[in-house]
Amino acid sequence: MMAWLPRLIARAPATVYTKLNWAFMAIVALIIAFGGIGLIALNESNQRTEDFVKLQRKIAAYRQLQHDTTNQLYSITTALLSPNEEMLLSALRQLNQYRYDLERVQFVSRDEVELFDKIQQDHEELTEVISQVVGLTRAGMVYEAMELRHLRANPLSDRLERLTNEMVNRAEAEIVAKADESKLSYVVSQRVVISFGLASIGLALLLGNAISRSLMGPLMKMHDMLSHISTGDFSHRIKVPNRDELGGLAENLNRMSEELRGLYYQIEMASNYKSEFLANVSHELRTPLNAIIGYSEMLIEDAEEKGHEDFIPDLGKIHTSGKHLLALIKDILDLSKIEAGKIDLIPEQLDLIKIINEVVTTVEPLAKKYKNRLDIQYNDKLGILYADPTRLRQMLFNLLSNACKFTERGTITLDAERYNARQNDWLNISVSDTGVGMTREQMDKLFQPFSQIRNQSTSKHDGTGLGLVITKRFCNMMGGEIKVESEFGKGSTFTLSLPVNDIQTGDADAVVYQI
Repeated sequence: MMAWLPRLIARAPATVYTKLNWAFMAIVALIIAFGGIGLIALNESNQRTEDFVKLQRKIAAYRQLQHDTTNQLYSITTALLSPNEEMLLSALRQLNQYRYDLERVQFVSRDEVELFDKIQQDHEELTEVISQVVGLTRAGMVYEAMELRHLRANPLSDRLERLTNEMVNRAEAEIVAKADESKLSYVVSQRVVISFGLASIGLALLLGNAISRSLMGPLMKMHDMLSHISTGDFSHRIKVPNRDELGGLAENLNRMSEELRGLYYQIEMASNYKSEFLANVSHELRTPLNAIIGYSEMLIEDAEEKGHEDFIPDLGKIHTSGKHLLALIKDILDLSKIEAGKIDLIPEQLDLIKIINEVVTTVEPLAKKYKNRLDIQYNDKLGILYADPTRLRQMLFNLLSNACKFTERGTITLDAERYNARQNDWLNISVSDTGVGMTREQMDKLFQPFSQIRNQSTSKHDGTGLGLVITKRFCNMMGGEIKVESEFGKGSTFTLSLPVNDIQTGDADAVVYQI
């Protein structure tokens, strides 16, 4: 049931909207049916209550009749035992009054017609006998009156009393039977209502589960497929039995995956071609640029020796522009190698303090150019680091040079510390400045290739916008991460977190980072 019903609903040639409407209508029908059964049970309970009320009224009337019969028979017996005119007339009046009581009881004793007829006949006969006894007594025939009373009046009185008692007993037995029947009917109604309620709940849950599985099953498959697509895996295909919108969506998703697979392949090929082109062009440009830089240095020396001071400023511009262009080409070459997967990190044992001092010495002229102060903070317990020294220098230089370029007459602070976290030793190197800072929009584009922060105070700085991108790539290749905190107009802080690889803990030759 749990397997074929969802498939049956999925294969139904109807829209999801129609299927959901039918499901809701089925649940509404169950609620209406449950309400109808409940009303029927309430109606039966109300009918039983009315029957009880009628029985109670009947018993009350029968008991009143029984009481009146007993009183009347007692009065008649008393009158006959000590006959006098007044008591005999009173007994006759009670007999006539008893006839009216019988007529009232007749309306509640329709189901006891035979028994009531017997009571009525015996009462009529008793009335007639008592009338004869009274007549004989008035005529002075006391002996005949007493004989008639013993032979006929007393047996009729006894039988009349038994009949009234039988009527009351029958009514009481009927109410007991009705009570048992009501209890049994209540139990049956209770079981019917509970059974139907449980069946309705079970059917609603089954229908809801089947509908949800027929909808959620394809959606989960699509979710899994989209997860594979987001990771660049376009080989998965999904097959769903639905003949509704979800079936069409699954087919479109398979078709989209196939098309994305072709597009991704084309983009990957184009990216490889681009990286190879940049690498080749950058490599080819480095040779003439090195020649230009070398010849410009030689010309500057010749101009100084021969006293051609007027040529030195122009030659210096050529030399500076060549070095700047060479640095830009080097960044492009590094990024293209990283994207093409053709760059390796070659770690070695190095003194971190020595690396920091070397980079600071290189950056000092740039800091003085913008009238900034360098503040280097570290302790002597940084220890030995196992990393690629060239790439570590490049990362530190990029961070410090960027801080100097975007800060004027401020302070550049480098802080290095070693700490233990995640069961490993880590190295934190943070570079803070008091420069222009960044907005949230600028920080979102910070590590995008060829993206530069431009405003009135920084538009004079040239570059390709690759320094931070390369720094982030190298940091990730080393197993670390880079974090940025900045406030516009107050400065920025870049923090490198690198794992400390101890050379004594493993084979040095086996530790090679590669993208």
